[in-house]
Amino acid sequence: MITAKALPRVSPESLGISSARVLKFVKDMDSIGNEVHGLMMERDDRVFLETWMKPYAADLPHTCHSHGKSYTCTGAGIAMTEGLLSPDDLVADVFAEEIERFDITLSPLYRKMRLKDLMAMADGMGVMAPSDEYWTENFLKQPIVYEPGTHFLYNTMSSCMLGLAVEKVTGKRLDDYMREKLFDKIGIGEEDLVWLKFADGTCAEPGIAATTEANLRLGMFYLSGGRVGDEQVVSEEWIREATKIQIVPDTMDQNTAGYGWQCWICSGTEEPYMFRFDGGQGQITIADRKHNAAIAFHQGAHDPEAMALSIEIARKFLLELSDSSEALPEDPESLAGLQAYLDTRRIPDGESRPVPEGAKKHMGTYYIPEGDANFWIEVCPYGEDFYHQFWDYSVCWPIRVLKFDLQDDCIMMTVNGRSDFKLRLDGKQEVWDTKNNATPRLTKTCGTAYFEDEDHLTVTVRNMNGWLVSTARISFNGPDIVIRMERDMLHENLPPVKRYGKGRRIR
Repeated sequence: MITAKALPRVSPESLGISSARVLKFVKDMDSIGNEVHGLMMERDDRVFLETWMKPYAADLPHTCHSHGKSYTCTGAGIAMTEGLLSPDDLVADVFAEEIERFDITLSPLYRKMRLKDLMAMADGMGVMAPSDEYWTENFLKQPIVYEPGTHFLYNTMSSCMLGLAVEKVTGKRLDDYMREKLFDKIGIGEEDLVWLKFADGTCAEPGIAATTEANLRLGMFYLSGGRVGDEQVVSEEWIREATKIQIVPDTMDQNTAGYGWQCWICSGTEEPYMFRFDGGQGQITIADRKHNAAIAFHQGAHDPEAMALSIEIARKFLLELSDSSEALPEDPESLAGLQAYLDTRRIPDGESRPVPEGAKKHMGTYYIPEGDANFWIEVCPYGEDFYHQFWDYSVCWPIRVLKFDLQDDCIMMTVNGRSDFKLRLDGKQEVWDTKNNATPRLTKTCGTAYFEDEDHLTVTVRNMNGWLVSTARISFNGPDIVIRMERDMLHENLPPVKRYGKGRRIR
């Protein structure tokens, strides 16, 4: 039963699973082209596999994207178990104060919307309300075009409103409330989960970064039926409702049978269903009641087919487990082979070239008045960069002053006199704690650089608290500098976003 205690680490064989089969699973996950940054597997509350693609590591919170919706919904489940809210509460009643303040006249359909419609992504909207700084007002003013509870629309702002509802009735920020009621009890430490905020202080979606084990522990909590030791933190009835089909979207992939309360119900299973918490670029936890097992993984998945395939591989692994977890004979040779493969898993090194002698003259400080180049976390799920809502603008965005300092094995790059990036010249991926980051507490980066020739520098910055990679080609022409940058986006049908900067050397 999930508790705050350390999870035992055991061999696969001790849980009725062969190390050879686990090795095949990991190789299958690696073969589809995604970067599987972190991967953990457990059965009967015992971990039988954990691996990180170095230098990703167990203690690095990783962006979860919509996986965070399941944390928010769990907070609602706690509040509902405590009698502070109910799934049948009307949204119009919960937010009556805001409706009056914004002088909103709700339509008859809007007045039918319940909290359980928010949890099931069935609020009745035809499109998602804008996610700018006026997000609460936007949501309450958004037209309702379907009977609430009848039409599926994946709506991040519904999750944000659900979290705000919890904060209203508890008088506490959602992260503080969940730390008191759940996280400390199931072993999710304060450094294991970072919850970014809107400007008004509300915990936001998709604003969670969590370690792989934190996500695994959330899945295990659901497998326990909402219990921690002898305490029923979330009612069994709520967990049961959350993890069964509440609505069937018009389009689904082969892994999915329907949608519950801020989680997806897996295909190929019957009640009580296998279910998953799911976030963009493949941040997944799959929980299997039949075999009392769970798999959690973080990815950088840029191919939609590869992301779906990773879920299919994990789902099938669980479906094919033996019904019994009775121990198999230990297999030291296969276990050693599994560990040997895990030790090889790492992200590729960057390109390494000798530094041309003439490149050294470009080291110095540049003023860049033109453009919008930056190295911060930036994702575009809706045609706008949602992460702008979480930035600390005191860091200063975009790049206006850029300083280069050549050292023996790296270039130190300082942005706006505050944020520093270590760019390895030998291609090695070394984790660097970037000071004065635009997203405080998500400050880990890897940086590599090489000179194409003495006047052209290519820089790659990887955010180690997620999957985002930015590549900048920096051109020097006498005192002039030009930055042309590309960075990955969240959704697979979006091309890389291009950023630009232009300026001159000032010292």
